[in-house]
Amino acid sequence: MIDTTTKTGPRRRLLVGVIAAVATVGVLTGCTVSGEAGAPQAEVAAYRAQQAVKRQKANALMSCLTIPMSMRQSVDVYNEMIRAFNASGGFDQNLVNKAVERIDDDIAALRTASNKDLPEDLKKQLGKMIVAREAQRGAVLSRNATAMNNAAREMNNERDGFTALCKTYIG
Repeated sequence: MIDTTTKTGPRRRLLVGVIAAVATVGVLTGCTVSGEAGAPQAEVAAYRAQQAVKRQKANALMSCLTIPMSMRQSVDVYNEMIRAFNASGGFDQNLVNKAVERIDDDIAALRTASNKDLPEDLKKQLGKMIVAREAQRGAVLSRNATAMNNAAREMNNERDGFTALCKTYIG
């Protein structure tokens, strides 16, 4: 006969017994998990590559926005020196020094930018601009008008290349 007055029928007692036995075995054997936690290597590599590209694009954008603004000031100083030369036929030492100082600032800014984590094409173009700016510095120090014209032309070409390349990162 089945006991209907309590909730401790044979099935219930059997279930409680099984649960108790499983719990006892679990405690006595010391439930452990073997292995190591880790992310799949392919996914980690893809994530890191994605983050590197994002960092490079952010650095490219910053360089593309700041370098032209900085160099604009140099162009103004350089043009002031050239206007004075054209008016007088000689170089004003103060304006030469001012132009060289601005060119030095540009070279430093270009080097700083090129040392950042940038896309290779932009890094290469910054390198070309550094070489052109150094040539322009040498031409100004030599006070040779032909050398200055050639160096300015080369610098303008490299700056135009930089501007064109930046359009791919800004747009």
